[in-house]
Amino acid sequence: MEFLSSFIGRSNQALNEERMRRILIATEMLNRFAPAWQNLYENTHISMPENALVQYSRYQPWGRQADAELDMTKYSVVRSTLQAFNLNREGRWSGLYYDLSSKQWVVTYQLPVDYQGRHLGTPSHDIQLEDIFARLIEIFNISSTTLVPVRRLRTCYFWLMSTFSNPTTTLTAT
Repeated sequence: MEFLSSFIGRSNQALNEERMRRILIATEMLNRFAPAWQNLYENTHISMPENALVQYSRYQPWGRQADAELDMTKYSVVRSTLQAFNLNREGRWSGLYYDLSSKQWVVTYQLPVDYQGRHLGTPSHDIQLEDIFARLIEIFNISSTTLVPVRRLRTCYFWLMSTFSNPTTTLTAT
């Protein structure tokens, strides 16, 4: 089953024709292109600085699951794409966070798109923490494992306790 859903939250900006057009374009783009990426990512979405998001997912309709009072611009993931918080307009990975709407731990990669100095939207992909662990286990060919995340300052360390020759492998992700 596949889901294409939208969330349009409260905003200081009116839901005018231009904003509705951007939401429609985001919906059409995700409908056409997002299925090709779903073997790599949990979902593909486009957020907008006016507290709107359109998402394509094989697993759940995030837009219908989000709390009606949600203001995504107040949280670090969407806020980090806003012009005031991302002056160089660079793509960024979020930190690990728990998505209350989808009820899962994820990291997000997002790249803001501006036109003539105006932030139009931010295409993004989520990766589930469970998928990251599964990929690590597959890469290292581990038959049994315990993953212990430990956070120190800006670096996250994962200790893999496994049954292969080196019983403890330390992976570093910044």
